Amino acid sequence: MCLTIGAVSTTLRLLLTVCPFELLLCNLRRSMEDEEGYTALYLRSKRDTSRPATPARKQGAAQCPRWYQITLCATCFVIVLLVAAIVALVLQMEAEKRRIGAEVGTCPVKCHSLLRSKLCHQSQGSSSGNSTCKLCPTHWHLYKDQCYWSSTDVKSWNESKDDCAVRNSHLLVIRRKEEMEFLKQIIEATRTYWAGLFVSLQEKRWVWMTESQFDQTLFQEPNQSGEEYCGAIKNNRIISDFCSAVFRWVCQKDPILI
Repeated sequence: MCLTIGAVSTTLRLLLTVCPFELLLCNLRRSMEDEEGYTALYLRSKRDTSRPATPARKQGAAQCPRWYQITLCATCFVIVLLVAAIVALVLQMEAEKRRIGAEVGTCPVKCHSLLRSKLCHQSQGSSSGNSTCKLCPTHWHLYKDQCYWSSTDVKSWNESKDDCAVRNSHLLVIRRKEEMEFLKQIIEATRTYWAGLFVSLQEKRWVWMTESQFDQTLFQEPNQSGEEYCGAIKNNRIISDFCSAVFRWVCQKDPILI
């Protein structure tokens, strides 16, 4: 801003100097023209002394035409007004920038408080401003510290895994028995849903997608027969099936904390 105002100030000073100087140049040019006229008349009078020498122009002719002076002054006045308008606009823009900067500086606190008041349930925490609020996307369900989503169409295990990845999540990983009780609220018990459980061919044991081991103290290990290498849930139990079979599936991911 300082550079802009300095440049405008320099322009104003230049205009205030140039306009009178332009008038002076105009008058000087007219004076030189008159001097040339007087010189021509003087030389002519030497050749013809019988004819009196008269000025080529009247006394006032040495001045610039009045219309030229008026036009020049009006032009300079208009330019000064334009420069003043530019200065006012620059100052207004700088003031607006400072105002917006001040508002943005307080936005994180205000936005955080507004989001909590509009989106968070009172049951998620106390009224303290320091309490954490957990949010899940639309059509997802929050339980404890995880978000869950169940499908309505059917896919193979790998296709289900890819679909969860597109949703920035992974197939269901059950870590507590209470989760199975919660799942009763969002899935149909008689249907089969793919989970993030599979047989590691290298280790030859069941593992979750999160690379955690299957805890047999929580759930009974699925009865595997043949090439049933993928795990699913049905009737509140974990079962195994062919990975190419098509079932519904459940995705899981971390909630957004505000």
